[in-house]
Amino acid sequence: MKKSFLVVVLHLSFFACPLIAAEDFVLKTSTKSVEDVTSALKKAITNAGAQVFAEIDHAASAKAAGIELQPTILIIFGNPKIGTQIIQQDRRVGLQLPLHVLVWNDNGSTKISYENPTVISNRYNIKSDDENLQKLVIAVAKLTDASL
Repeated sequence: MKKSFLVVVLHLSFFACPLIAAEDFVLKTSTKSVEDVTSALKKAITNAGAQVFAEIDHAASAKAAGIELQPTILIIFGNPKIGTQIIQQDRRVGLQLPLHVLVWNDNGSTKISYENPTVISNRYNIKSDDENLQKLVIAVAKLTDASL
């Protein structure tokens, strides 16, 4: 009896956890190269008054490890004036911010993808209509569109 109860509780707790839905990820395609999209994205970010905190070249790291990987670049960026106000509401949001955009070559097609910032309201104690959260949603969409 105890064992079956534990199985039911574990089963229910697993399915009660918020999961990332497919629509939580945004995927866009560009006719430009990975390098051109990355460059345009970084330029759009700085022109918008935000900050590029890091650029991680996964393909270069893979090559250094003796592994082949098509061009794959992660851009980490944000605007502390906006992001900090969200993190102040729930420090765990610091796991999501700053924002991340991945640009990669998918067999000759350039893809750009990011996790929709709306997931922050699903995972943390942030209201979905939070003004700063909405600013992030709009900003990342505009910035990635500008890079295409």
